[in-house]
Amino acid sequence: MSGIRDHVGEALGRVTGRRPIHKGKANGGDHQPAWSVGSFSANELQSMEFPPIAWIVRNIIPAEGVVLLCSKPKFGKSWLAYDLCIACTTDRFTLGTIKPAQGNVLYLALEDSKRRLQRRTTKLLPTFGSAWPDKLLLKTKWRRLHEGGVDDIRAWYAHTKSMGGKPILVVIDVLAKVRKPVGNRQLYEADYAALADLTNLANELELAIVVVHHTRKMAADDLMETVSGSFGVSGAVDTILVMANRPNGAVLDIRGRDVESAELAIEFDKQTCRWRLLGDAAEVHVSSQRAKIIAALKEAGLAMTIPALMEETGMKRNPLEVLLGRMAKEGEIQRVGKGLYSHKDYVSPPDDPPPANPPNKTKHGKSKHGTPRQSVASVRLSKVLTDLETEAPSAQTQETTGQKPSICPSVQSVRENADTNGARASVPAQTDWTDRQTGAQVTEQPTELAASDLSRDLSRGDRDGQIGTNRGSQDDFPELPAFLRRVPVTRGPAPALGPPGDSLDGADGRTQAIEEEASEWTL
Repeated sequence: MSGIRDHVGEALGRVTGRRPIHKGKANGGDHQPAWSVGSFSANELQSMEFPPIAWIVRNIIPAEGVVLLCSKPKFGKSWLAYDLCIACTTDRFTLGTIKPAQGNVLYLALEDSKRRLQRRTTKLLPTFGSAWPDKLLLKTKWRRLHEGGVDDIRAWYAHTKSMGGKPILVVIDVLAKVRKPVGNRQLYEADYAALADLTNLANELELAIVVVHHTRKMAADDLMETVSGSFGVSGAVDTILVMANRPNGAVLDIRGRDVESAELAIEFDKQTCRWRLLGDAAEVHVSSQRAKIIAALKEAGLAMTIPALMEETGMKRNPLEVLLGRMAKEGEIQRVGKGLYSHKDYVSPPDDPPPANPPNKTKHGKSKHGTPRQSVASVRLSKVLTDLETEAPSAQTQETTGQKPSICPSVQSVRENADTNGARASVPAQTDWTDRQTGAQVTEQPTELAASDLSRDLSRGDRDGQIGTNRGSQDDFPELPAFLRRVPVTRGPAPALGPPGDSLDGADGRTQAIEEEASEWTL
């Protein structure tokens, strides 16, 4: 133990000018405490210098660490991984216009056969012009990591270095073929341990290791949550790349410790079987959506509603409304009405401007609503006409009451209600008077009806019509003899009950009412 030197401690001592701390003795020699080995202060860290981060693919795949490339099965991630391996060994571009770092690459195609690899290489590389790269080493079988697979990668690295090569990248397709089975261990621990050895190896050799993995079926708003397995898988690696489909197109979501988070729009070319990077997903997809809107408006030649544009572009309502507002403000399209947009070159007819909200049409050109919508004025007019018809009196009522049809319905109804209610409250039916002709009942009847009858306009037929209806006419009972018929009585002041000047000479209204009511019926 005394012969082992602490090179890290000596280097830090030379930088800081301090001697290593030695405390205690073990087996007759000095030793440094474990906590102090490799430790450094923040002041020491401030003065340290490091080379800039190297990249296999700039801003996407660092040159050191483990990168997890995930997507659902048959999405095309193996095409991207193989194209990257070829680009790193043939000095050509990948992802469209990106030239990766050059060196030796080990590609573990554990799900493919030699026949399939040849067919894919023929698709990605022309068969004429140049030979296929010898710096690309292909393997279809490999030991699992816990069974010696990590040591095999270390051995390849050492052999390539000894042959004057430059090993820069290892691609493992897929993780399930090299990881240790979970067994009875907890899922998180097993997932983390499956990649921990690769992470340590990548940091030890300063090598980039890309591991191809799958995503789960259940969707999530955050693409990082779709990585298959527990958080131990994503927690053990340095960078995560997720390929997925968004409503507006395919994207490549990038997260990592040494890379900036980004969501890039990508596109797969079925002719060349290569992926192409389009740029920032938000900007690219907005530009494509604007092009779809302009093309739809130009093809229609008329102003279009938002539902019609949703059907043509395949966009959802909220983002479509926001984008239409921006385009109208920037002058790319016209806003001719509420919820109505047209091409910038569209000219509305001067005599027949387009409606602000035309009805939606079905496939056969018919309106979805069977009847046209009524305006507020038409609704009010129909309501007034209905009310007038309801309040207008029937012919039978007019004949009974004797009122002229020209009288306002509201005034006529008020008169009918007042006269009818007054008659019913003050005068009983003729049969009631005949059956119960007593002096006490006669004296209890008020004179409101008599006063109201005299106040009517006799010239308009009120006495013959309205009074006769309420109090009964002489022809109502033709079978009665003449002496039982009701005859009108002339009303006047009550006769004097005493000599002139006596107090009884000016009788009050109650005495007069009793005499008048008593004299109305004669036998």
